[in-house]
Amino acid sequence: MAELRGEAKATYVSALFARIARRYDLFNTVVTFGDDRRWRSLVADLALARGGQIGVDVATGTGEIAMELSRRGVRVVGVDFCREMMGMAVSKASRDGHGERTGFVLGDAVSLPLGDSSFDFATTGFALRNVVSIPALFMEIARVVRPGGRVVCIELTRPPAKWFCDLYEVYLQRVVPLVGRLVWDRLEPEAYSYLPNSIALCPLAEEVKGIMERCGLQGVSYKYLNLATVAVHVGTKQQSAISGQRSAPPPNLLKADG
Repeated sequence: MAELRGEAKATYVSALFARIARRYDLFNTVVTFGDDRRWRSLVADLALARGGQIGVDVATGTGEIAMELSRRGVRVVGVDFCREMMGMAVSKASRDGHGERTGFVLGDAVSLPLGDSSFDFATTGFALRNVVSIPALFMEIARVVRPGGRVVCIELTRPPAKWFCDLYEVYLQRVVPLVGRLVWDRLEPEAYSYLPNSIALCPLAEEVKGIMERCGLQGVSYKYLNLATVAVHVGTKQQSAISGQRSAPPPNLLKADG
């Protein structure tokens, strides 16, 4: 995994998530002791702190953040490049009554099939470890958000305190694979090792802040959650930011209501 770059990484990640899509939500709930729900609620609160009627959730996966936003009464477009994960999102949105306010688009987070300045706010959750380029991700997010719009990112991270970071590493290398074996019935050994390895390769929270600022976001701040194992970053698109001047036709939404 460490050697994968570019298209090879994109292909690997998409195939891996396609295989684990059906039990992905269960795994997240178990391995976070249910805290993933609280994290999504916080992301929605931060994204909507300055209002907004329509947002985009980039690398939406099974659509959990998109649907948390929908519960607040706003419209949301979720984008993901894994068709199987997207299928789970569409099914859940239909089942839970989010069809009128949510739509989903099959597309790459580093090349969004969306026009410039189309959304009031943007969110992305646990995507940094999975994309081929973190700067490209934030450049695209900044492009599709309107000037003054909020951007919220949540990601697993490594605690700054070395002693706790070492303890966290034990949890990732020993406990997480055990949970993975229980959830996926020993069928996906790659999934057990992917999470800890991808966290080790991900930039630290302060580095993510710098990347966001270089990509046209201002006032970037972050806070740690769960003993500094999770970081939430918030930034605002600069009023004077120059977009990539890309227009796009209305996306072909995969609607939950069919």
